[in-house]
Amino acid sequence: MINLPELFPALYCRCEHNDKGSVRFLHCDYPISISIAEYEFIYNLVRENYLHAGYEVATGTGLSSIAFAEALRDSNQFGYILTVDSYVEEAENSCNSYFGKSSVIRDSKGFNAIRTALNELGLREYVDLNIGRSPEDVGSIVESREAFDYVFIDAQHTTDALIADLTAIAPHILKDGFVLIHDAHCFDMETINGKCGELFGNVPRPAPNCGLDRRGYNLHYLKVKK
Repeated sequence: MINLPELFPALYCRCEHNDKGSVRFLHCDYPISISIAEYEFIYNLVRENYLHAGYEVATGTGLSSIAFAEALRDSNQFGYILTVDSYVEEAENSCNSYFGKSSVIRDSKGFNAIRTALNELGLREYVDLNIGRSPEDVGSIVESREAFDYVFIDAQHTTDALIADLTAIAPHILKDGFVLIHDAHCFDMETINGKCGELFGNVPRPAPNCGLDRRGYNLHYLKVKK
């Protein structure tokens, strides 16, 4: 795993009172990144399944995109991940900032920090950074793109919002691709399972070692069957 606080101490730091290895930007408390275990899960999933076309909402600290990009580089595989964020969480320094908001931040320190890290790590060619919102901007952002074989959803944490995010990107996901949902405990998973069955012919299951009681934040995943 790439150690962002060690490599970029002016941009990133470890999350205090957190034993899962998450990082945050130095200038704000939120967003908080995925855990070390989740980074490793994403990295291995990409490499073992030869995934090459990713979509992600939201970018957060950039660590989940970096996991995908590092896997591509280390396997000498061509590909990219398209990642989207409104950067409102960073601007308001609150994990609840997305609720009831429709704004985007165009001059985000976080966006610039991620871009700097990607450039220094030699991963910029693998990550397509976008500023926008889901589901409102998904159509214009993915227009003319090839279909995705990997989707990571970690945006607004309500059941209705997650359903909207999944529905917006579903037409652009390949059969046998993977859909990942972060913070599954925040949602009515019975409702989410029903929607995923309808959209993807499968339901999400917990990623190994990524539950709240282990080393993660309840990451779930599924393989698309239709």
